[in-house]
Amino acid sequence: VHQAAAFLRESEPGIQELWIAIEPTDSATPPDIFILKQTLRGRVPAYMVPKRIVFVPVMPLTPNGKVDRRAVAAVAGAA
Repeated sequence: VHQAAAFLRESEPGIQELWIAIEPTDSATPPDIFILKQTLRGRVPAYMVPKRIVFVPVMPLTPNGKVDRRAVAAVAGAA
């Protein structure tokens, strides 16, 4: 994993889900989602395990070089 960003996504009105967008280090072989979730289940509380993991080719950044979470949510939603 090169970069990752977590964000909330509304699945139904009033219901928020945790999603994670990942920019893989090597685009030819993205990480296995099952293994990522299993690893997270062993390290963080259940509510911090994302409902969905999506891969983005390039993580959108702000002009300051920080992850643009709004743009990530838009790119991930289109994936």
